Amino acid sequence: MAAATRRVARVTMPPLVDVLPDLSAGACRNVPDPDVFFPEDGDEVGAARAKRICAGCPVRSACLAYALATDEPHGIAGGLDPEERGTLARRTTATRTPVGTSVTAVLSQVDEALRRVREHAANRSRTAAQQPPAPAAQHAAGPVVTEVPTGGGQ
Repeated sequence: MAAATRRVARVTMPPLVDVLPDLSAGACRNVPDPDVFFPEDGDEVGAARAKRICAGCPVRSACLAYALATDEPHGIAGGLDPEERGTLARRTTATRTPVGTSVTAVLSQVDEALRRVREHAANRSRTAAQQPPAPAAQHAAGPVVTEVPTGGGQ
């Protein structure tokens, strides 16, 4: 079933360099297997690989604009998967900003948001690593109470 999805995706989305010649400088142009941009559903590793290729691409904005303009339902384009492109399209429509003029700005916002998420995750990892583990008895039976003599006798 997923293989059929890939075939449909390849047919519905013509090679971007054929549609937009200025995309011939795209990072995807040198990828031996274009299927890398059409990972199986749930293949997060494959999607991440495609997105890494797109991340440094000099024509990422144009590629994303094309995918948004054609409402492309398959594959990674401009560094975003179909769900992310749908969210971006709805957001752009909601703010009534023309897609073509906002793609670069939105990509900058996406990159900044990703940077903040990564920084937050790294900070949480560092904080968790610095916390001493709680004693097992404390977790199982609650706080440990110790009686202290109050004096008065010898």
